[in-house]
Amino acid sequence: IVDTTLCSASHERKQLAFRFLEHAVPLLRADQISAAMSPSLLKMLINNLVYPDSFHSAAAKQLCQSLAGFVRTCPEADRQLAVLMALLHKPGTIHFDSVTKTQTVASLVGGLNADAVLKYTTWLKKVFLTGTDSDEEIKED
Repeated sequence: IVDTTLCSASHERKQLAFRFLEHAVPLLRADQISAAMSPSLLKMLINNLVYPDSFHSAAAKQLCQSLAGFVRTCPEADRQLAVLMALLHKPGTIHFDSVTKTQTVASLVGGLNADAVLKYTTWLKKVFLTGTDSDEEIKED
């Protein structure tokens, strides 16, 4: 519904997509967070962060702040990582903060609990050592 109805419609509906995600993420399981943060919504988010004069720039920034707040208060590593990895995997990028000129990923990483930090650093090492893109999932041990 978000992709087909909200992300590809009027300005008001696009705004609603950001608000929907902002309120839905705290209620979702990790696999549902990954699905809710769809490629269409992430492209829309990135575009509105890259261009600060865009119509939805403020809503995009608010969503990023909301996601950082969620990660900071969420006790579950898998849900924290689902949010972070959605921004780092395509259509996002491991260079999300550089591309968007924000501190979104830095804020998310700063809010991770110890278990999530361990899994994230293991994933980062693998990405850097193998030279692969950031699409590889974090594996459970």
